[in-house]
Amino acid sequence: YFYPSERIDGKHNKKDLVAVSYLNKKQLMDIEYSDLYSKYKTLGMMGKAGIRGASNGRNSDGSSRHLKVKIELNKRELKKVSKNIYDNYENITFVNT
Repeated sequence: YFYPSERIDGKHNKKDLVAVSYLNKKQLMDIEYSDLYSKYKTLGMMGKAGIRGASNGRNSDGSSRHLKVKIELNKRELKKVSKNIYDNYENITFVNT
């Protein structure tokens, strides 16, 4: 999610980004879910969505060339997500996995 940055005073066009992952306890300790890997995953998703960095001249065919997007980690928050469990009713069955 992108939102206007509050880290910079005054009028500007800078935005901050939040990347959300839902991980289990094992994944939290796995290097493949570390800050660095999440950065690469986020950059990959942004590239697939067509988000590009600053303009950097033109290619030989006349199309515009762009730098890579620059992102940096500010912080990583961990929040426990609870799971709601419901009782089954006469015509409704909840799958509690």
